[in-house]
Amino acid sequence: MTRIPRVSQCEMTECGFNESQKCHAAGIQVGDQVGGAVAERPGVTLQDPKCDTFTRNPGAHFGAGDLIAQVGACMANSCSHNEALRCTADGIQVGRHDTHADCKTYRLRGSER
Repeated sequence: MTRIPRVSQCEMTECGFNESQKCHAAGIQVGDQVGGAVAERPGVTLQDPKCDTFTRNPGAHFGAGDLIAQVGACMANSCSHNEALRCTADGIQVGRHDTHADCKTYRLRGSER
């Protein structure tokens, strides 16, 4: 059986799915993909994969309190944890980059230690 990694921590407390730094969406998508790689836009690089599920709505408590989000899909083809759009990391952390949320577990393919 394929294991799907969970979002182990999310520091985006203004997200409607966030409660006590836990994501309560059923699943998230890491992406913002354009042409096979994370979109290039001002302030965003291939090392800046965006959490597409981030929803600015503090205190809304979307999702379900007993759920801990899993990574449903990862469109960051350049990530060493990406295997056929599936995340193979043990778990991921989501954190702040400017005004949006990023997968902080992202590692550029070929840069693994």
